Amino acid sequence: MATRKKKAEDDEVITISSIQSIYETGFASINGREYEILKLNHKTRLKVFGYYSSVRSQIMLDNFLFMNSREYQEVERLILNNISCDGIVVGTKSDYFDPDEIDADYIRLMITMFDVFTYPLLTGSLTN
Repeated sequence: MATRKKKAEDDEVITISSIQSIYETGFASINGREYEILKLNHKTRLKVFGYYSSVRSQIMLDNFLFMNSREYQEVERLILNNISCDGIVVGTKSDYFDPDEIDADYIRLMITMFDVFTYPLLTGSLTN
């Protein structure tokens, strides 16, 4: 049991380190594509953080039913309008994820962006 707990702690450190690196560089590489995080303001970060804190436990359980909610769609729009790939703001292209090879980026991109967008707030959160 101690080994399992230690592994989970090691995985968390790697994840936090990766999130910090993406936050600091402003780029995330997903399936060979470079996504650039555009300049974020506190209001956007706070809205994403509030929502993320309410669904984080569901994500940890691989339960993505929340993605059908109106609230998720609002946060998704905020996230996609603040990242670009190949010079295109992802949120401005309604069919961006339609090609199968790019569709594969979606879940990983959204989960990564939840963490990266809220990184400054998560580092100060008492609920980590």
